Amino acid sequence: MFCDLALPALPLASKTRRDLLPAGLSVCGHADLTECEFENVSLARAQFGDINLSGAKFDNINFGDVEITDANLSGMKIDGVLVSDLFAAYHAQK
Repeated sequence: MFCDLALPALPLASKTRRDLLPAGLSVCGHADLTECEFENVSLARAQFGDINLSGAKFDNINFGDVEITDANLSGMKIDGVLVSDLFAAYHAQK
């Protein structure tokens, strides 16, 4: 399902102007985007906290300069390889 949600482009100086957002949305509110599909989306320099990505799939993603901290990576795969196996191999090399 594609979620039909188009937010207006907000200039950096007006990031907190809630009057530009569609009714019912807020800049930092809770949202359930379960089963939504996103294409051609830029989240550059976005910040996320308390996010559930269980079962999510990413394709053609630029994760350059991304930092992940305090994450549950159990079952996570990158190109079919378990991240836990990647970390195990990395630590075995040290």
